[in-house]
Amino acid sequence: MTGTLALLPTMLQNLMNYPALTTGMVTMPRGIGSMAVMFLVAPLINRVDTQHHRVVDSAGPHPDPGDGNP
Repeated sequence: MTGTLALLPTMLQNLMNYPALTTGMVTMPRGIGSMAVMFLVAPLINRVDTQHHRVVDSAGPHPDPGDGNP
């Protein structure tokens, strides 16, 4: 999928003879969408990661770390 994203502007310019400005305008919504999703996902990463660790921590006893204390 990433390779296709990188090759699309080149294909539009070289094979379909679109000017650079038109190519930029065609690919701009994808860039804006990606940027918006990055800003939305960044705060959610900590919430999902924290919930995952809580599930693992409450699943049962932890193994002995090796220092003699359970």
